[in-house]
Amino acid sequence: MTRLQTKKKGMEKFSEDVCPNVMKKINKQGKLVRHCYSRWCGANEFEVDHFLNKYVVALDKKTCTCGMFQLNAYPCCHAYAAIADRRDPVEVYIADCYKKDMYLKCYSHMIHAVPSQKEWVQTGCDPLMAPKIKKKERQTNQS
Repeated sequence: MTRLQTKKKGMEKFSEDVCPNVMKKINKQGKLVRHCYSRWCGANEFEVDHFLNKYVVALDKKTCTCGMFQLNAYPCCHAYAAIADRRDPVEVYIADCYKKDMYLKCYSHMIHAVPSQKEWVQTGCDPLMAPKIKKKERQTNQS
């Protein structure tokens, strides 16, 4: 119970729109952008050279051929290079599950306190028992 409340209070103090752990990972991807060169292909599609490899980034679909953009739901270094080329804010391309509002919504519910077992209402029914464990018969190999 206390963990839920401490997590909620900690995030309420945070001023950014994206969770801090995710921002650290995105900033790490931002450092890898210096090795990427992006070219605009038209509409929202970019071709990104990263060392000897080429990747296709579609910003409107939030996809990259490396697969990390789809897997993590936040931009990989190739998508980050394309976003920087368009001069868009990175926060637009981060999934809602990493946003502060969604985090607070997850921790907004409360677990109510439970009284001791002596205070429980007696129902008059038989107590619940665990099921009996059945041992499997061993099979013999006959060849």
